[in-house]
Amino acid sequence: MRLIKFKNSKDQQFSNWVDIGSCPCEIYAYKLFRPAISGENDTSNDVSDYEKWFKEYLMEPLGSQMLVLRFLVSEYFGWSFSENSPQIDYFKSSYGNRIELVVTQNLTWFSDFIGRWFVEKSSIFKGLDLNWDDFEDTIVCTEESKSTNEIIYEFYDGSMVITENDKPIKSFYVRQDDYEKLREEMDKIIIEFKPL
Repeated sequence: MRLIKFKNSKDQQFSNWVDIGSCPCEIYAYKLFRPAISGENDTSNDVSDYEKWFKEYLMEPLGSQMLVLRFLVSEYFGWSFSENSPQIDYFKSSYGNRIELVVTQNLTWFSDFIGRWFVEKSSIFKGLDLNWDDFEDTIVCTEESKSTNEIIYEFYDGSMVITENDKPIKSFYVRQDDYEKLREEMDKIIIEFKPL
């Protein structure tokens, strides 16, 4: 578990945040299960064997697992949450019977989970989101400490991050106090997708 220290411009002290990983917020980067369709060449990140997909999904960082879940629920609704219009036939043909069944049976739980962790209708993470494109452009100052092997980053808004010198900071983070609860709930969600 990798920790960073963060404080926004209003805080007097730094607090600990856990790096939960992520992936680029574009669909091509998501590890998705897609049933094989005769004659298709699979050149994407999609996986056509469900058990293989599930094993690979387990290996993804927590933040990436959350992005895939958010994407699947968005696809289930046809990207129109406000109209509450599930696109079940499309979803089933795109992602298979197993994923459709899991999402249908757990839709309220999954939607509530996504609502707690993502800004509505977006992939913007409600924790500490340093995963967006060009976030590095918002860094106004960096200071390296040789004695502690840390780098202090200061951003335009006055917030600051302290991290280990050799680690990139582009990722999702949650408060250390929230991490165990998040990990436990995501583990329960993942169990729902376990192959039968």
